Amino acid sequence: MIQLNSSSPKKSASLNHQAVADPPRPAASVILLRDKPGGIEAFLLERPQAASVMAGVWVFPGGKVDREDHEAGQGENEAQTIKRAERLHARLAHESVDPPQAAAFMRAALRETEEECAVRVSIDAIEGWSRWITPRVPSMSTKRFDTFFFLAALPDGEEARHDGEESVQGLWASPIQALDRYWKREIMLAPPQIMTLIELSRFSRVDHALKHAGARLLPHIQPEPLEAADGGRIVAYPGDEAHPIAQALIAGPSRLVWRDGRFEPPGGRFEDFFTGLGFA
Repeated sequence: MIQLNSSSPKKSASLNHQAVADPPRPAASVILLRDKPGGIEAFLLERPQAASVMAGVWVFPGGKVDREDHEAGQGENEAQTIKRAERLHARLAHESVDPPQAAAFMRAALRETEEECAVRVSIDAIEGWSRWITPRVPSMSTKRFDTFFFLAALPDGEEARHDGEESVQGLWASPIQALDRYWKREIMLAPPQIMTLIELSRFSRVDHALKHAGARLLPHIQPEPLEAADGGRIVAYPGDEAHPIAQALIAGPSRLVWRDGRFEPPGGRFEDFFTGLGFA
């Protein structure tokens, strides 16, 4: 695990107020996990400052679904891909993605993970975790994405690393450690990563997180952005009084509030990230 320089400038971001007319672009991301004596760790990558999307933000490996990801392969691996895609489709709360499209998201997830951090994950080792669709007024970008997040255990013998192009640093950290570094402004995170790390902090073992993921409907998260009186923003999630979906779909706070160049829980304290969470 890398040691971040605590004397580096404190991290903050700019809030976007521009509406985006383009439809969300399909994308896929893999949350690589590993077991350590102190609990699970997740792998994060820092996007370069010159990146057109999420510059300087720490993200999970991933990227856009390309044309090649829609092309079926051959042989036994393709049969397994179809089987896994049908299983993912059965778990979708919204049937706006058919099995062939689900397969494309899964192929993209595996391809991007190998390209960005040199880790090869088999199709039968990933589990759908969540689906996030960027609102028409994105908070930290001027682009919209329809992103499927997948969980995967780091395969034996594999070593995750940054590629020096799509990312400039890599970091293994427990979910709470990553959020603590965010809170101390050592790293910058976007809301999907924040909320994912909050939810993953409930689990002490990778297999527990994978089992939980496979047993539920895939949460379909479309954040509801609300402009605040001070020029900032509130981002509400399902279960919040300001969101059209009354039932909470993910653990953690029902909203995040933009303050001083980043998103925080409404109470303004680090521990408010974890209010009401149970641990497994």
